[in-house]
Amino acid sequence: LQGQNYLGQEVIAAYAPLQILDLNWALIVEKNLAESTAALDVVSERTRNLSEMIAQAKQDSVKTALYAAAVVVLVFGVLGSFVSLWISRAVVAPINRTQKALNQVALGDLDLSIQSKGNDEISGMQRSLQGMVESLQAKAELASRISRQDLTTDVALASEHDSLGNAFR
Repeated sequence: LQGQNYLGQEVIAAYAPLQILDLNWALIVEKNLAESTAALDVVSERTRNLSEMIAQAKQDSVKTALYAAAVVVLVFGVLGSFVSLWISRAVVAPINRTQKALNQVALGDLDLSIQSKGNDEISGMQRSLQGMVESLQAKAELASRISRQDLTTDVALASEHDSLGNAFR
């Protein structure tokens, strides 16, 4: 039971009827409500504090996870950029060297040597270009001999489709 005692204080009470000999008695026990709930108030306050601490820890964990994810994304982004740059240079540099050599050949400059490193398509193109330069160097040497009136040189064809070689025959 909850109510007020004769002093006007809030109390909780318990009642139990007693029969002693032939007399009916009642046992009433009362306790000040504030005293009774003080322990519950402490537990309630500590529970509230603990809930706030858990919420703050959860919020901090989320922030930490977001920062960690941002750092990982940034690191992999930078690393990916460097790898992309390295790969593009590894591909573009041989293409640029081949283009420069082709421009020299187009201008009639056959005094060059193309170095190919590897077995990829660009290296294959460089080996083909080197073969073409060597074939043109041989034809230039042949033309030079013919201009000196030396017609005894045998013409070696690069293939049956060698238009320039066939023209010298």
